[in-house]
Amino acid sequence: MEEFGLPPVDGHIHCVRTAGADLTDRRGWLAGLETEDLGNGCRVNRLVFTAVTEERFRAEGPPTICIAVFLDGRGSMTVDGVRTLPIMPGTAILFHSPRRTGGENRIAAGCRVRCVDVRFSPESLEHLGLPSLAALLRADEAGCSVQETLFLLRPAGPALLASARDALGCTLQGSARRLYLQAKAIEILSLMVALAETGARQLLPRDQRRVEEAARLVAERFQEPWTIGSLARAVGLNERKLKEGFRAVLGRTVHAHLEEVRLAAAAAMIQDGTAITEAAMAVGYGSPSHFAKVFRRRHGCTPRDWPREGAAA
Repeated sequence: MEEFGLPPVDGHIHCVRTAGADLTDRRGWLAGLETEDLGNGCRVNRLVFTAVTEERFRAEGPPTICIAVFLDGRGSMTVDGVRTLPIMPGTAILFHSPRRTGGENRIAAGCRVRCVDVRFSPESLEHLGLPSLAALLRADEAGCSVQETLFLLRPAGPALLASARDALGCTLQGSARRLYLQAKAIEILSLMVALAETGARQLLPRDQRRVEEAARLVAERFQEPWTIGSLARAVGLNERKLKEGFRAVLGRTVHAHLEEVRLAAAAAMIQDGTAITEAAMAVGYGSPSHFAKVFRRRHGCTPRDWPREGAAA
């Protein structure tokens, strides 16, 4: 594999692509990352790209609180010494560490990513009047290492997803843009803190980790004919706990989550020029008519009407 540096985002990041990848290809992370320093220890990163090949990148950074809201994407995020969480559409990941921390992110090949990532320094949190995150740590003991690093996954929900879309689509300029994005960053922070405090408290830590593992399996192997029973067996949970855990951790049923992941993958394939029938088969739909029906319900248009790269306006 080959390694090359990336512009720093709150630290040092290195991107590693699989062997044989064209390092001059600008459609990946390099082309898709926009980072803006909003002042007062606040930063917003906007990421929109399609991974032509699998992309892996290591990151190291200073103490921070980071909220990453994924509108689209498949892969995983790992914090050294803590755990690995899946990247999935419609979810948010909260990371907080009081010391310098490193980890690795992975984006699946052929996957379209749309993500808004907001970061706050410890000083900016004090300025906002947010006390220590001890309450958050107690709300998710499974996500804390001995160094009190917080790393948790939550369903984003309509309000948080709307805030992320607003930040991603902001067209203002100058001072108006900075004020708007500052307001959205604080809004995303407040909504995520609320989710963290009221999240999956009823799950035992080991059960929550198994639910997260099940979600990761679905994200990485969505083309397989998963059933609730086969997924439960794969992670060592009974079916009832798996179903309850998905609702608590991801805010949706197992079936709804699998459908979400498959349709997001199919939309990315179609956008990149894959034939509709081929895309449907690749994500596990044997009936083109059923695929078209659920695709329209999810995306608001038929697969035939989905935008394709290079198509005439």
